[in-house]
Amino acid sequence: MAKSGPRRLRKNRLHDDRPCSGDHGSCRDGAGSIRRLPGRVDYGPLVLRRGFTADRTLFQWWRNVSEGNLDRRNIAVILRDQRGSDVARWSLYYALPTKYTGPTLRARGNDVAIESLELEVEGMELIE
Repeated sequence: MAKSGPRRLRKNRLHDDRPCSGDHGSCRDGAGSIRRLPGRVDYGPLVLRRGFTADRTLFQWWRNVSEGNLDRRNIAVILRDQRGSDVARWSLYYALPTKYTGPTLRARGNDVAIESLELEVEGMELIE
């Protein structure tokens, strides 16, 4: 008679040259070590920060989404050196703003006014 309920797993043998393969969350390699394997990729929130300017493009995008208009965009983030030359470029796919933070207004301070925009993205690629 077969037992019901959870079963204990035994070591799996894989028939390729990699110690672990497949879409499992983890497996044991030949030495008995537990190895983490990739599953669903989570990009987490991307936070863009900049000095506050007269350009309202990012705020308007967030405002449009906060009012219920789904507006996903493909965007690029470009890293530049001090001379203004491109160093790296990331393409972000289906970005959606989820949080906007305006500058902290302190009359007695002389801090730089910073605004930030938090984005959720569905894909990312390093181009350069």
